Amino acid sequence: MADHETPTTKLRHIETVADAKLLLEKKEAQYKLHIETSHRGVILMASIEPVGPGDFLDEKTLLGILADLKVTVGIREDAVRDFCERACKGETIRDMVLAKGEDPGKGSDQHIDFFKLPSTEKPRCEKDEYGNIDYYNLHLFDNVQPGDVIGILKPPGQGAPGLSVMGEPIPAPLGIALKREPKAGPNVGAIPTAEGVKFVAKLAGRVEYEMDMISVTDKYVIKDGVGFNVGHVDFVGHVEIKGDIQNDFNVRAGKSLKIKGNIGSSRIEAGGDIEVEGVSGNQVGTIICGGSINARFLNDVTVECKGDVLVKNEIINSRVKCGGAIMVNMGSIVGGECMALSGIEAKVIGSETGVKTKITCGTCFMAEAKKSTIHEKLDPLAAELEKLSKKLEPIIKNPKNMAALSPKDRELVKEQAKRLHEIMPECKKLQDELDVINADVEKRGNAIITAREILERGVDIYMGGIKESTFIQLARPLSIIRHSRQSALRYTSRHPITDNARQIEADIVRQEDEEAKAKAARERSEKQWQ
Repeated sequence: MADHETPTTKLRHIETVADAKLLLEKKEAQYKLHIETSHRGVILMASIEPVGPGDFLDEKTLLGILADLKVTVGIREDAVRDFCERACKGETIRDMVLAKGEDPGKGSDQHIDFFKLPSTEKPRCEKDEYGNIDYYNLHLFDNVQPGDVIGILKPPGQGAPGLSVMGEPIPAPLGIALKREPKAGPNVGAIPTAEGVKFVAKLAGRVEYEMDMISVTDKYVIKDGVGFNVGHVDFVGHVEIKGDIQNDFNVRAGKSLKIKGNIGSSRIEAGGDIEVEGVSGNQVGTIICGGSINARFLNDVTVECKGDVLVKNEIINSRVKCGGAIMVNMGSIVGGECMALSGIEAKVIGSETGVKTKITCGTCFMAEAKKSTIHEKLDPLAAELEKLSKKLEPIIKNPKNMAALSPKDRELVKEQAKRLHEIMPECKKLQDELDVINADVEKRGNAIITAREILERGVDIYMGGIKESTFIQLARPLSIIRHSRQSALRYTSRHPITDNARQIEADIVRQEDEEAKAKAARERSEKQWQ
């Protein structure tokens, strides 16, 4: 050591350059021993240069040296024994680890834990218990609802402290902070909490995480069609598909759905309106719509629509039920079944070959489903009520008849009367519900069917409980409404289905009455002149 160098200055130099701390530097006649720590005192290493072989260092001596240096943690006795044996054989040893403490645990870096995964184009495929991958469900995004916690931005964490070989605690470093923290974007709120900053959705939709911005959008645009590129689609917002939907792939949109292509044997659902080029359902395709449907054609598909069904070209061999009107602008309705509450209109209804075509108008399929559910409860109760009423009729007409009954029969009558009084209010409640539904259908319905050019043979028409079938072609523009004076349908001149059927019938009845009066007046006048 130079005269101007002290052990302290030398130690500082070593620590700065190599993170090492000299504990012992011992020179004897038979060897030179060097002991130091590194890694902030976690590792203790020893080096020795023997002059030659000899019994100059044993395990007990070396452990005593370590004890004098106050080394108490993580001593490796096997390493100490090996060190001494090799040194006594005259072997030079460099930096053998004789003790190791505990490294401090690094704190977790600042990060965001997502509870709702942001949108991606990379599939997140899942395997089942047999290792099979479901390529139809790619999990490209998570749906969120208002109030859902999207994720939490966790601050840098404090790590676990370490321990040096001398038993001294070693402070743990904090995790690394993000260079740019995520911010709340459109439709997302940021709420500071003890855990970190919570990002909360303000809109139903999907999460986007771009340019350090977390946002929620209620729109999902698919640049191509739907197939194995995106899998099934199930989104709570608006969906736009700029291509076809391949067979066996399903799409559900919580709001509107726009498809700039065709659909095959798929199930399509939307809470709002649906726009589609065309549908060839191959007998299995299904469309469920909470708004109105606008399509170029419907072929061999099942449709349930709460609003209107507007078709440009044709409806072929399809089963269409709607809570509004069915309008085919340029073509025909051929085959299958069509049911609408507010009118059905097409250029041609039926086909020249007489393909069976069922047309039901003035009936709401949703109301029919509700009525069916009510009847499942009402009909058994009504039958029981009728049965009990017949049994109790003699007693109700003449209560004195009770005196002639045996005690057992009187108890039976009391039980039947009790049951009668129990089910009467329930029957009335259910009947009232039916009356409300029927009144609503009557109010909103418009039972009118219009063929702008031809009504073909083979068409079964259902309207207001009346069924009629066409056996010949009617090659003229016409409308069909219910005849108010006969249990039949009235075939009249063409009216658009936007006209009110009841008003059309009222006008016709008034005209008939006026003509009848005029005819009667003429007949009276003729009799007077005779």
